[in-house]
Amino acid sequence: MQGDDANRRRHDRDFWHSRQAFLKSYNLSNGYRRDDGLKGKMKRTMKELNRSTSRMVGGICEDMAKRKFGIRVYRLTISLPSMVFMTVRCFLPSFRNKENTLQTYSY
Repeated sequence: MQGDDANRRRHDRDFWHSRQAFLKSYNLSNGYRRDDGLKGKMKRTMKELNRSTSRMVGGICEDMAKRKFGIRVYRLTISLPSMVFMTVRCFLPSFRNKENTLQTYSY
């Protein structure tokens, strides 16, 4: 009987330690490691995406500093036989050198 109790206590202790190790591997409480969850992973991913985009756009912006940006608007009006008028507008970017003025055209 005494050997049985010793085995049971050892089993209970091993079970307790393995359970604690299992529970520590998950963030079940909203404690100090909040960014281990899905929200934290998404936040880190978005920050990294923002950094890489900023680096990429920064290089493009340096090249674009020599030019001005304008928008050309093309408007097309369509008349259907059923007396329905439909207007479609198309916005296209227009790049000009700095010495030219920035204008918006409508045709």
